[in-house]
Amino acid sequence: DFELTGGGFDIRLYRRDIENWKITFVDTGLHSNIGQRLNAVRHYLAGDPVFLANYSDGLSDLSLTEYLDHFHRQDKICSFVCVRPRQSFHAVSLGDDSLVRDIRSIGGTDLWINGGFFAFKSEIFDYLKEGEELVEDPFQRLIGVEQLIAYRYHGFWACMDTFKDKQAFDDMDARGDTPWQVWKSANGGQPSHARAGEVPLRR
Repeated sequence: DFELTGGGFDIRLYRRDIENWKITFVDTGLHSNIGQRLNAVRHYLAGDPVFLANYSDGLSDLSLTEYLDHFHRQDKICSFVCVRPRQSFHAVSLGDDSLVRDIRSIGGTDLWINGGFFAFKSEIFDYLKEGEELVEDPFQRLIGVEQLIAYRYHGFWACMDTFKDKQAFDDMDARGDTPWQVWKSANGGQPSHARAGEVPLRR
């Protein structure tokens, strides 16, 4: 509960469950892409050599401590979490004659996807031009100079892009199956079933 007064400049919290955090709310534009949103908050990051970002449409039990340890060991400009897709569709391999060569569940392939959790050094802005989408031209530039890595994550990850996804999360919450709530876990927020490794990305 909070009270907003003074034309929006004064906020009084009646209850809180956070520590001594500083939270800055920034209007980055309704139709901005990810690169534009990063550039919009750049001046708020001045003095921070490393920062985190995410798409905010997914939940995970990813250990940020382990993720950042890996990022610092690799000493690259950018890292993102890559995960196995959870969707139930099938991948199809076709020949030129339209004959199906192979069909299998996407979970049975070696496909990894961008999980939407990122770690950046401040140098990322040297590779991000105005108006560009982050994972397109900027990532290609980073790949070209071997400054982009991925953190392969085997723990819990799921995105919420559709109403069906929301229903699935609601059902999990109703039965107490909430692995993303790491602050409630007995092992201090460390995922107990996760395995991770690096995947250097090249052209």
